[in-house]
Amino acid sequence: MVGKKTSCALVLLAFALSCAPASVIAVQVVQDDDAHDEVRSSSLVVEGSLLDYFFESGHIVTNTPPAISSGKDDSALLKKSMAQAKSGGCDLFIAVQVCYQRGNTSSPEANLLSVIKQISWTVYRISTGEEIASGKKSPGTVSPARDSERGIIAFAGEVAATINQSLKAGGKRT
Repeated sequence: MVGKKTSCALVLLAFALSCAPASVIAVQVVQDDDAHDEVRSSSLVVEGSLLDYFFESGHIVTNTPPAISSGKDDSALLKKSMAQAKSGGCDLFIAVQVCYQRGNTSSPEANLLSVIKQISWTVYRISTGEEIASGKKSPGTVSPARDSERGIIAFAGEVAATINQSLKAGGKRT
C-alpha cells in the first residue's frame, strides 16, 4: 500500500514540476572590439556557454544574432533586439557586451580568454522595458592553462551564474 502512495505522489510531483512556469529568456551578445569587424569565435563561445547555463538552470532560452558594437550609441540595436524578443514571447532580455582588450590583433578565430577585458550585462523585463539587473565581470590575470576555449567557457559560466543569482534575487545590480 505504501508503494502505491509513493508512486502516486511521485507522479503528481512530476506533473506539477512539468507545469511550473519557466522564464523565457532571450540573450544577445554584442562584441566591443575595435580591432575586428567580424564576430569573433570567442564571442560565439561566450554566447553558447550562456545559453547552455540558462537552459540547464531550467529556463527556456533563445538568442538574437550576435552583433558588433558601433562604438557609439547601440540603443537602436537594443530596441530592435528587444522587439524581436517580445514578438517571440520572451519574459526577459539579457544584453551581454563582450569587451576585448584594445589594440588586440589576435585572429578572430583564436579562442583566448586573455583577449577578453570584461563581460558586462543588463537584464530587461520585456513587458515593461525596465532594467532589472546589471553588472560586469573581468577574467583578471589569465594563466596559460586558462587561456583557451575551456577558459572562456568557464568564465562565461561564472558570468551566467552571477546573472542567474540576480534573477533569483528579483533583479539587482552586481
